[in-house]
Amino acid sequence: MTGFLKIIRSLADKGMTLVVTQGMRFARKLADAVHFIADGTMVESGPPDRIFNRPENPRLSGFIRSSLR
Repeated sequence: MTGFLKIIRSLADKGMTLVVTQGMRFARKLADAVHFIADGTMVESGPPDRIFNRPENPRLSGFIRSSLR
C-alpha cells in the first residue's frame, strides 16, 4: 500500500467521511477539514479557511495558487 493510501486508510479508520479531489474550489466549499498530501506524506492539514487563506507550507501555497487561477 502506498503512503497516500495508508494516510487515507488511517483517516477513514478514524471514522472520517472522505472525498479525495484535486478540485480546490469544490473542496473549499464542501470540506470541514482539508488534508494536503504530497509524495505520500501529509504536508498540511486544517480547516479550509486557514488552508486556503493562510497556508503554512510553500508547496501547498504554490499548489493553491496554481489551482485557483
